[in-house]
Amino acid sequence: ERMGGILEFAWQKRELFQAEQLINFAQLTGFVVQTIDRALEFAKAAVEAAPSNPKILSTAYFLYFQLGRERDVNQQWLHNAVELSSSESGPLWSIEVEEIVNDWIPRRRSHLKQIEEKWIEGEIPITIFASVYKLSLVNTLLRIPMRNASEPDTRRKSILWTVASQREIVKMQQSWTIGLDTTTVLILSYLGLLEKVIRLFHHVKVAPEIMELLIHDFIDVKFHQPSLIESAKEFLQLFDRNLINTVENTVDIEQSIEIETGPNLANMFQKAKENSGMVVCAFPIYKPGSQKFDHANTSEFEDLIIPVMEFCRLLYEYGKIDESDYKHALASLYS
Repeated sequence: ERMGGILEFAWQKRELFQAEQLINFAQLTGFVVQTIDRALEFAKAAVEAAPSNPKILSTAYFLYFQLGRERDVNQQWLHNAVELSSSESGPLWSIEVEEIVNDWIPRRRSHLKQIEEKWIEGEIPITIFASVYKLSLVNTLLRIPMRNASEPDTRRKSILWTVASQREIVKMQQSWTIGLDTTTVLILSYLGLLEKVIRLFHHVKVAPEIMELLIHDFIDVKFHQPSLIESAKEFLQLFDRNLINTVENTVDIEQSIEIETGPNLANMFQKAKENSGMVVCAFPIYKPGSQKFDHANTSEFEDLIIPVMEFCRLLYEYGKIDESDYKHALASLYS
Protein backbone atom coordinates (compact mmCIF):
# COMPACT_ATOMS: atom_id res chain seq x y z
CA GLU A 1 0.00 0.00 0.00
CA ARG A 2 2.95 2.31 0.68
CA MET A 3 4.66 1.40 -2.60
CA GLY A 4 2.78 4.03 -4.61
CA GLY A 5 3.91 6.85 -2.34
CA ILE A 6 7.49 5.59 -2.28
CA LEU A 7 7.65 5.44 -6.07
CA GLU A 8 6.08 8.88 -6.45
CA PHE A 9 8.74 10.25 -4.10
CA ALA A 10 11.38 8.47 -6.23
CA TRP A 11 9.96 10.18 -9.34
CA GLN A 12 10.23 13.61 -7.72
CA LYS A 13 13.90 12.84 -6.91
CA ARG A 14 14.62 10.95 -10.14
CA GLU A 15 17.74 12.97 -10.96
CA LEU A 16 19.42 11.40 -7.91
CA PHE A 17 19.05 7.83 -9.19
CA GLN A 18 21.08 5.82 -11.68
CA ALA A 19 19.57 4.32 -14.83
CA GLU A 20 19.43 0.80 -13.34
CA GLN A 21 17.40 2.10 -10.41
CA LEU A 22 15.09 4.08 -12.67
CA ILE A 23 14.31 1.06 -14.85
CA ASN A 24 13.56 -0.97 -11.70
CA PHE A 25 11.21 1.81 -10.59
CA ALA A 26 9.56 1.62 -14.00
CA GLN A 27 8.87 -2.09 -13.60
CA LEU A 28 7.61 -1.68 -10.05
CA THR A 29 5.33 1.18 -11.06
CA GLY A 30 3.94 -0.71 -14.05
CA PHE A 31 3.40 -4.15 -12.54
CA VAL A 32 2.97 -3.63 -8.80
CA VAL A 33 1.38 -0.18 -8.53
CA GLN A 34 -0.04 -0.44 -12.09
CA THR A 35 0.38 3.24 -12.95
CA ILE A 36 1.34 2.77 -16.59
CA ASP A 37 1.99 6.37 -17.62
CA ARG A 38 4.35 6.94 -14.70
CA ALA A 39 6.07 3.61 -15.42
CA LEU A 40 6.81 4.70 -18.99
CA GLU A 41 8.08 8.06 -17.75
CA PHE A 42 10.51 6.19 -15.50
CA ALA A 43 11.58 4.10 -18.51
CA LYS A 44 12.23 7.21 -20.62
CA ALA A 45 14.21 8.75 -17.76
CA ALA A 46 16.32 5.60 -17.52
CA VAL A 47 17.10 5.73 -21.25
CA GLU A 48 17.98 9.42 -21.00
CA ALA A 49 20.31 8.64 -18.11
CA ALA A 50 22.08 5.82 -19.97
CA PRO A 51 21.45 6.12 -23.74
CA SER A 52 24.41 3.84 -24.51
CA ASN A 53 23.46 1.01 -22.15
CA PRO A 54 21.95 -1.83 -24.23
CA LYS A 55 20.39 -3.50 -21.18
CA ILE A 56 18.54 -0.32 -20.22
CA LEU A 57 17.47 0.27 -23.83
CA SER A 58 16.15 -3.26 -24.34
CA THR A 59 14.42 -3.41 -20.95
CA ALA A 60 12.70 -0.07 -21.57
CA TYR A 61 11.69 -1.15 -25.08
CA PHE A 62 10.10 -4.43 -23.99
CA LEU A 63 8.41 -2.77 -21.00
CA TYR A 64 6.20 -0.89 -23.45
CA PHE A 65 5.06 -4.22 -24.90
CA GLN A 66 4.53 -5.75 -21.47
CA LEU A 67 2.31 -2.84 -20.47
CA GLY A 68 0.34 -2.85 -23.73
CA ARG A 69 1.74 0.41 -25.09
CA GLU A 70 3.87 -0.91 -27.94
CA ARG A 71 2.38 1.67 -30.32
CA ASP A 72 4.15 4.40 -28.35
CA VAL A 73 7.57 2.77 -28.09
CA ASN A 74 10.64 4.31 -29.70
CA GLN A 75 11.76 1.67 -32.23
CA GLN A 76 15.23 3.19 -32.26
CA TRP A 77 15.79 1.89 -28.73
CA LEU A 78 15.76 -1.70 -29.97
CA HIS A 79 18.03 -0.97 -32.94
CA ASN A 80 20.50 0.83 -30.68
CA ALA A 81 20.37 -2.00 -28.13
CA VAL A 82 21.25 -4.52 -30.85
CA GLU A 83 24.14 -2.40 -32.15
CA LEU A 84 25.52 -1.77 -28.64
CA SER A 85 25.24 -5.39 -27.48
CA SER A 86 28.41 -7.46 -27.40
CA SER A 87 28.87 -11.06 -28.50
CA GLU A 88 30.01 -11.99 -24.98
CA SER A 89 27.56 -10.28 -22.63
CA GLY A 90 24.63 -9.31 -24.85
CA PRO A 91 21.98 -8.59 -23.70
CA LEU A 92 20.83 -9.04 -27.32
CA TRP A 93 22.52 -11.32 -29.81
CA SER A 94 22.38 -11.56 -33.58
CA ILE A 95 23.01 -15.09 -34.78
CA GLU A 96 22.46 -17.10 -37.95
CA VAL A 97 19.87 -19.89 -37.83
CA GLU A 98 22.46 -22.38 -39.10
CA GLU A 99 24.75 -21.56 -36.19
CA ILE A 100 21.87 -21.98 -33.73
CA VAL A 101 21.00 -25.42 -35.10
CA ASN A 102 24.51 -26.79 -35.56
CA ASP A 103 26.38 -25.19 -32.69
CA TRP A 104 24.35 -23.31 -30.09
CA ILE A 105 21.59 -25.87 -29.43
CA PRO A 106 23.99 -28.85 -28.97
CA ARG A 107 26.20 -26.82 -26.61
CA ARG A 108 23.13 -25.60 -24.72
CA ARG A 109 21.85 -29.15 -24.22
CA SER A 110 25.24 -30.29 -22.95
CA HIS A 111 25.43 -27.34 -20.55
CA LEU A 112 21.92 -27.96 -19.18
CA LYS A 113 22.73 -31.62 -18.61
CA GLN A 114 25.87 -30.70 -16.65
CA ILE A 115 23.93 -28.19 -14.52
CA GLU A 116 21.22 -30.75 -13.75
CA GLU A 117 23.81 -33.36 -12.72
CA LYS A 118 25.63 -30.87 -10.47
CA TRP A 119 22.36 -29.87 -8.80
CA ILE A 120 21.34 -33.50 -8.18
CA GLU A 121 24.78 -34.21 -6.70
CA GLY A 122 24.49 -31.18 -4.42
CA GLU A 123 27.40 -29.33 -6.02
CA ILE A 124 25.37 -26.21 -6.83
CA PRO A 125 22.35 -24.58 -5.14
CA ILE A 126 18.87 -24.65 -6.59
CA THR A 127 19.08 -20.90 -7.27
CA ILE A 128 21.72 -21.49 -9.97
CA PHE A 129 19.77 -24.43 -11.38
CA ALA A 130 16.56 -22.36 -11.62
CA SER A 131 18.41 -19.41 -13.14
CA VAL A 132 20.04 -21.50 -15.90
CA TYR A 133 16.78 -23.29 -16.70
CA LYS A 134 14.85 -19.97 -16.65
CA LEU A 135 12.57 -21.27 -13.91
CA SER A 136 10.74 -19.18 -11.35
CA LEU A 137 12.27 -19.95 -7.95
CA VAL A 138 8.97 -19.09 -6.24
CA ASN A 139 7.08 -21.39 -8.59
CA THR A 140 9.64 -24.18 -8.09
CA LEU A 141 9.78 -24.05 -4.28
CA LEU A 142 6.11 -23.32 -3.59
CA ARG A 143 3.97 -24.66 -6.41
CA ILE A 144 5.66 -28.06 -6.75
CA PRO A 145 5.13 -28.94 -3.05
CA MET A 146 1.53 -27.69 -3.26
CA ARG A 147 0.92 -29.78 -6.36
CA ASN A 148 2.51 -32.82 -4.73
CA ALA A 149 0.28 -32.42 -1.67
CA SER A 150 -2.88 -32.54 -3.80
CA GLU A 151 -1.69 -35.37 -6.07
CA PRO A 152 -3.01 -38.79 -4.90
CA ASP A 153 -0.85 -40.75 -7.34
CA THR A 154 2.68 -41.02 -5.93
CA ARG A 155 4.07 -41.79 -9.37
CA ARG A 156 3.05 -38.34 -10.61
CA LYS A 157 4.67 -36.41 -7.79
CA SER A 158 7.83 -34.38 -8.51
CA ILE A 159 11.03 -34.76 -6.53
CA LEU A 160 12.42 -31.49 -5.20
CA TRP A 161 15.90 -31.58 -3.64
CA THR A 162 16.17 -28.86 -1.02
CA VAL A 163 18.86 -30.08 1.40
CA ALA A 164 22.45 -31.05 0.59
CA SER A 165 23.14 -34.39 2.31
CA GLN A 166 26.84 -33.56 2.79
CA ARG A 167 26.06 -30.81 5.29
CA GLU A 168 26.20 -31.62 8.99
CA ILE A 169 23.46 -30.62 11.41
CA VAL A 170 24.35 -27.45 13.32
CA LYS A 171 23.16 -26.89 16.89
CA MET A 172 21.88 -23.32 16.83
CA GLN A 173 21.36 -20.92 19.70
CA GLN A 174 18.58 -18.36 20.12
CA SER A 175 21.10 -15.60 20.79
CA TRP A 176 22.60 -15.98 17.32
CA THR A 177 22.12 -13.63 14.42
CA ILE A 178 21.21 -15.89 11.52
CA GLY A 179 20.98 -15.31 7.77
CA LEU A 180 18.25 -16.80 5.60
CA ASP A 181 18.84 -17.21 1.90
CA THR A 182 15.99 -16.99 -0.58
CA THR A 183 15.35 -20.74 -0.76
CA THR A 184 15.19 -21.01 3.03
CA VAL A 185 12.68 -18.15 3.25
CA LEU A 186 10.43 -19.76 0.64
CA ILE A 187 10.58 -23.25 2.15
CA LEU A 188 9.98 -22.01 5.70
CA SER A 189 7.07 -19.95 4.38
CA TYR A 190 5.53 -23.01 2.71
CA LEU A 191 5.93 -25.01 5.93
CA GLY A 192 4.37 -22.18 7.96
CA LEU A 193 7.52 -21.78 10.03
CA LEU A 194 8.96 -18.48 8.78
CA GLU A 195 7.37 -16.22 11.43
CA LYS A 196 8.27 -18.70 14.19
CA VAL A 197 11.92 -18.71 13.11
CA ILE A 198 12.01 -14.90 12.98
CA ARG A 199 10.57 -14.67 16.50
CA LEU A 200 12.84 -17.41 17.85
CA PHE A 201 16.25 -15.91 17.07
CA HIS A 202 17.79 -12.71 18.38
CA HIS A 203 18.20 -11.23 14.91
CA VAL A 204 17.40 -12.51 11.42
CA LYS A 205 18.81 -11.20 8.17
CA VAL A 206 17.60 -12.15 4.68
CA ALA A 207 19.38 -12.26 1.34
CA PRO A 208 19.65 -8.75 -0.18
CA GLU A 209 18.26 -9.85 -3.54
CA ILE A 210 15.11 -11.49 -2.17
CA MET A 211 12.76 -8.55 -2.78
CA GLU A 212 14.04 -8.08 -6.33
CA LEU A 213 13.63 -11.80 -7.01
CA LEU A 214 10.08 -11.87 -5.64
CA ILE A 215 9.10 -8.81 -7.66
CA HIS A 216 10.55 -10.24 -10.89
CA ASP A 217 8.81 -13.56 -10.24
CA PHE A 218 5.58 -11.64 -9.66
CA ILE A 219 6.07 -9.88 -12.99
CA ASP A 220 6.82 -13.13 -14.84
CA VAL A 221 3.72 -14.83 -13.44
CA LYS A 222 1.51 -11.80 -14.09
CA PHE A 223 2.71 -10.90 -17.56
CA HIS A 224 0.48 -11.53 -20.54
CA GLN A 225 0.93 -8.92 -23.24
CA PRO A 226 -2.28 -6.83 -22.95
CA SER A 227 -2.52 -6.06 -26.67
CA LEU A 228 -2.34 -9.77 -27.54
CA ILE A 229 -5.14 -10.51 -25.09
CA GLU A 230 -7.29 -7.78 -26.65
CA SER A 231 -6.50 -9.06 -30.14
CA ALA A 232 -7.48 -12.58 -29.09
CA LYS A 233 -10.79 -11.30 -27.68
CA GLU A 234 -11.48 -9.37 -30.89
CA PHE A 235 -10.62 -12.43 -32.97
CA LEU A 236 -13.01 -14.62 -30.96
CA GLN A 237 -15.79 -12.05 -31.33
CA LEU A 238 -15.33 -12.04 -35.12
CA PHE A 239 -15.33 -15.83 -35.08
CA ASP A 240 -18.54 -15.97 -32.99
CA ARG A 241 -20.25 -13.59 -35.46
CA ASN A 242 -19.18 -15.82 -38.39
CA LEU A 243 -17.22 -12.94 -39.93
CA ILE A 244 -14.19 -15.22 -40.13
CA ASN A 245 -14.10 -18.98 -40.49
CA THR A 246 -11.58 -21.79 -40.35
CA VAL A 247 -10.55 -23.64 -43.49
CA GLU A 248 -11.54 -27.29 -43.55
CA ASN A 249 -8.77 -29.76 -44.20
CA THR A 250 -8.56 -31.01 -47.76
CA VAL A 251 -8.26 -34.76 -48.02
CA ASP A 252 -6.60 -34.88 -51.44
CA ILE A 253 -3.70 -32.44 -50.96
CA GLU A 254 -1.03 -32.91 -53.57
CA GLN A 255 1.89 -34.61 -51.87
CA SER A 256 4.45 -32.60 -53.84
CA ILE A 257 3.02 -29.33 -52.51
CA GLU A 258 2.75 -30.65 -48.96
CA ILE A 259 6.43 -31.61 -49.03
CA GLU A 260 7.36 -28.10 -50.15
CA THR A 261 5.21 -26.04 -47.75
CA GLY A 262 3.91 -28.34 -45.03
CA PRO A 263 0.28 -29.54 -44.63
CA ASN A 264 -1.25 -26.28 -43.33
CA LEU A 265 -0.07 -23.99 -46.12
CA ALA A 266 -0.63 -26.69 -48.71
CA ASN A 267 -4.25 -26.94 -47.54
CA MET A 268 -4.65 -23.14 -47.75
CA PHE A 269 -3.23 -23.04 -51.29
CA GLN A 270 -5.53 -25.87 -52.37
CA LYS A 271 -8.62 -24.12 -50.97
CA ALA A 272 -7.61 -20.77 -52.48
CA LYS A 273 -7.15 -22.39 -55.88
CA GLU A 274 -10.54 -24.12 -55.69
CA ASN A 275 -12.42 -21.01 -54.51
CA SER A 276 -10.59 -18.24 -56.42
CA GLY A 277 -9.11 -16.95 -53.18
CA MET A 278 -5.79 -15.55 -52.02
CA VAL A 279 -3.40 -16.59 -49.24
CA VAL A 280 -1.80 -13.92 -47.04
CA CYS A 281 1.36 -15.34 -45.51
CA ALA A 282 4.99 -14.68 -44.67
CA PHE A 283 7.18 -14.60 -47.75
CA PRO A 284 9.49 -16.13 -48.87
CA ILE A 285 8.21 -19.55 -47.86
CA TYR A 286 10.71 -22.14 -46.68
CA LYS A 287 10.56 -25.92 -46.75
CA PRO A 288 9.48 -27.55 -43.47
CA GLY A 289 12.44 -28.57 -41.33
CA SER A 290 14.96 -26.65 -43.43
CA GLN A 291 15.53 -24.03 -40.67
CA LYS A 292 14.91 -21.36 -43.34
CA PHE A 293 17.77 -22.56 -45.54
CA ASP A 294 15.76 -23.98 -48.48
CA HIS A 295 13.08 -22.00 -50.30
CA ALA A 296 9.88 -23.86 -51.09
CA ASN A 297 8.84 -24.23 -54.70
CA THR A 298 5.50 -22.38 -54.80
CA SER A 299 5.54 -21.46 -58.48
CA GLU A 300 2.24 -23.26 -59.03
CA PHE A 301 0.54 -20.93 -56.52
CA GLU A 302 2.57 -17.79 -57.16
CA ASP A 303 -0.48 -15.77 -58.27
CA LEU A 304 -2.36 -16.69 -55.08
CA ILE A 305 0.22 -15.41 -52.57
CA ILE A 306 0.10 -11.97 -50.95
CA PRO A 307 3.07 -11.29 -48.64
CA VAL A 308 2.08 -9.77 -45.29
CA MET A 309 3.85 -6.46 -45.95
CA GLU A 310 2.16 -6.14 -49.34
CA PHE A 311 -1.18 -6.89 -47.70
CA CYS A 312 -0.61 -4.07 -45.16
CA ARG A 313 0.26 -1.69 -48.02
CA LEU A 314 -2.95 -2.58 -49.84
CA LEU A 315 -5.03 -2.04 -46.69
CA TYR A 316 -3.45 1.39 -46.29
CA GLU A 317 -3.89 2.39 -49.95
CA TYR A 318 -7.55 1.36 -49.91
CA GLY A 319 -8.20 3.31 -46.72
CA LYS A 320 -8.87 0.29 -44.51
CA ILE A 321 -6.17 1.32 -42.00
CA ASP A 322 -4.80 4.78 -41.23
CA GLU A 323 -1.18 5.93 -41.53
CA SER A 324 -0.48 5.34 -37.84
CA ASP A 325 -1.61 1.69 -38.03
CA TYR A 326 0.33 1.20 -41.25
CA LYS A 327 3.59 2.57 -39.81
CA HIS A 328 3.12 0.53 -36.65
CA ALA A 329 2.58 -2.63 -38.70
CA LEU A 330 5.71 -2.02 -40.77
CA ALA A 331 7.80 -1.23 -37.68
CA SER A 332 6.63 -4.45 -36.02
CA LEU A 333 7.32 -6.55 -39.11
CA TYR A 334 10.77 -5.06 -39.69
CA SER A 335 11.77 -5.49 -36.04
